[in-house]
Order: sequence, then structure tokens, then C-alpha cells
Amino acid sequence: MRRVISRETGVSRPSVATYLEKAAEHEIGWPLPAGMDVQALEQLLFAAVETTKSTPVIPNWQEVATEIQAHNRP
Repeated sequence: MRRVISRETGVSRPSVATYLEKAAEHEIGWPLPAGMDVQALEQLLFAAVETTKSTPVIPNWQEVATEIQAHNRP
């Protein structure tokens, strides 16, 4: 079934598998439930996952240069 869906839609088999798993988690089959359009389906299956923004760590470049110099000494 995944191979057929992949071939007919042009979506990779691993992606098809992921989409089918997500649909199964939400107990969604085909045809779509009454009243569910493509936009609602997409929102349900691909709702944005909130992530916390992290502050990038900026290296101490002087320390890095010192370590590189120490490493390159004979």
C-alpha cells in the first residue's frame, strides 16, 4: 500500500509511512471524516511543535587560538 501511494503521489515511501503513522495516531482513515477538509487535516497532522529558543554559545576565540597554537607546537 505504501509503495502504491508513494508511486501515485510522488512522495517518498518513508514520508508516506510517517504520514500514515500520524493519521493512525489521530484515528483518521480514508475517506476523510465528514467536515474535514485538507486544511484541517494538515493542521491536525502537522501542527507546529513549540520549541524553546536557545541562546547560541559564542566561543572565546582567544582561548581557541591559544589551544590551536599549543596543539601545533612541535
